[in-house]
Amino acid sequence: MTPRGPALGRGPTPRRGAPRRRGAGHPVARPLRSVTDCIAEGVSPEITIDALREALARSLFSRAEYLAALRAEGIDRRTLPRELQ
Repeated sequence: MTPRGPALGRGPTPRRGAPRRRGAGHPVARPLRSVTDCIAEGVSPEITIDALREALARSLFSRAEYLAALRAEGIDRRTLPRELQ
């Protein structure tokens, strides 16, 4: 079962060194960054697809911004499940 709302990760900081905001003393990534991190780190496609759909439905970022972020991260869309292309 996927938890509702934000969850604190206890793992190491992601490999990319982009600045992050801080909330309640913990690093917080923007939604677009979170989705691209999930793709880059190989998180379950089902979880990543759900996150992408919800973020797009809530207008947290646009499809064009998402595709630009994939290009910026060097992620080849053709290697992703159809729902993430």
